[in-house]
Amino acid sequence: MSAWELTRDAAQKAAIDRSLAFLAGTLIQSAQLPDGTHAAFLLDMSHEIKLGGNAVCLLAFVKYTELTGDRRFLPLMEQLGLGIAHMQDPQTGRFVHVLHHTGLAVKDAFRVIYYDGEAAFGLMRLTVSRKTDAGSRWSKMPSSTLSLRSTRRRTITGSATASTSSPATGPNYATTSSGYGT
Repeated sequence: MSAWELTRDAAQKAAIDRSLAFLAGTLIQSAQLPDGTHAAFLLDMSHEIKLGGNAVCLLAFVKYTELTGDRRFLPLMEQLGLGIAHMQDPQTGRFVHVLHHTGLAVKDAFRVIYYDGEAAFGLMRLTVSRKTDAGSRWSKMPSSTLSLRSTRRRTITGSATASTSSPATGPNYATTSSGYGT
């Protein structure tokens, strides 16, 4: 979309439209949350709901809406935002990283360090894009809901980076010197 923003090339725009239509019509599914609210989630090939993928989808739809003025994806953006918000603990601000598609049960509380930032950024972009819509739940969302509270500690040991935490602060994980999880 950034390239189309600069070029306004019709072929690029057509590819963007096809891609977003496929996301919205095929890969993103609606689900009922425990409180009865309907949310939307991106399902990957193994039918997992990953926080990061949902955040990136939300960011794409927000960017598209801002660039084109086309508001047709607003309901889907709202539902994606609700799905991401469902994956955040309202007390701690901590996100769950992966859910099972069936029943929305937690599959992995933590998987990839980047998911939290992607989710917070996606919710912030949605909030900013909807602030002017008086009826939008996002225009009333307190900033404390969007804060990313992480208490994970990072320690450097030789050429490898290890990160530790207690059960009260989150999962343990380790990365090699290449930066990829082991």
